[in-house]
Amino acid sequence: MVDLFAAIDETNDGEFLSFIVCDNSSLIRNISILPNGFTHMTEVYPRHLRRSIINNLDLNGVTLAFCVKFDIPKVRDILSNTKLSRLPHSRIQRKVSYRMVSAVNKMYSKFLLKRGLHVQDLKFEVDNRIVSNFLRDGGLKCGKPNNAHKIADCLAYANLKNWKVRGNIEEWQDDFRDKFITRLKNDFNAKK
Repeated sequence: MVDLFAAIDETNDGEFLSFIVCDNSSLIRNISILPNGFTHMTEVYPRHLRRSIINNLDLNGVTLAFCVKFDIPKVRDILSNTKLSRLPHSRIQRKVSYRMVSAVNKMYSKFLLKRGLHVQDLKFEVDNRIVSNFLRDGGLKCGKPNNAHKIADCLAYANLKNWKVRGNIEEWQDDFRDKFITRLKNDFNAKK
């Protein structure tokens, strides 16, 4: 069984989410191109180095990444303008957690099953408390940001800037967010 590293990151505005699962050799290969002390792309100066980092990323091999245009603020606005806004926060949290973990499972199930793993076997590096809470409430393990998270941060930044990254990357656009919201609304409208 292969050891895999997983991470989730988001752009500051929550417009894009990036998900990455990779093996140790992919992680080492990509971490080696980052400057010493790297934590976030927005802290890399001079700015032209950011483009250089993205151009040198190589997410081939035992790696699968997703760039998702989710737009967290828009999701909040849509949900706050529906009858869902009157429901208890904990109930909404449980449903969002369920939908988020279902999406992560859909992203990675085939990739992981080929390696004898399930999404629950991974420990996701996350630096956002809200995202971490959703994942934990949905039954996934979370940990502090480390090297896999640095790569996820680069990927989220590249997606925000519309810069291409080489490798096994799938992009999910607005239709993913719209389906997510529709499923969430349907969850609450379903007869109990």
